[in-house]
Amino acid sequence: MELNFDSTKVERIETSFEPIPDGKYKAMIVSSERRTPKVPTVDNAGNAYLSLKWEIVDGPYKGSCIFDNLNLWRNGKSEKDPKTLNMAQSKLAEICDAVKVARLKRTEELHNKIICIKVSVRPPNGEYKASNDIKKYEPINGGSKLPIAEPETKPGSSLPWG
Repeated sequence: MELNFDSTKVERIETSFEPIPDGKYKAMIVSSERRTPKVPTVDNAGNAYLSLKWEIVDGPYKGSCIFDNLNLWRNGKSEKDPKTLNMAQSKLAEICDAVKVARLKRTEELHNKIICIKVSVRPPNGEYKASNDIKKYEPINGGSKLPIAEPETKPGSSLPWG
């Protein structure tokens, strides 16, 4: 692909990756991909995680992004692997419930479906800056399931349509 671009003629926009405050936000997954650890070792060979990019869709933090990693592929070399895998699967199940996808075949089925996420701020730690964690995923209606509508039956009839 040919591209005729002159970076000297572009006004720079200051970007900030500051975490958003603790709270509940309407958000949607805008991208997903399988990734491997940045620093491969003998112990983590074969491990991978699902990286989800969430975007806040409403309020003063609209457009802010939060990254969520689910450790779904473990090689079994660590004694923590079963717990780590169970935690990741539990989070993915919670996301699937919130977006109403019972059997997930492709991660794209989760994209662009607005739900409510509960966000907390993870304080800085060593070389890592403060960031956000997602603690809960809920349908927009607050997690309550909508009742199944029963058809009305007209008086004197056993059929719903009369």
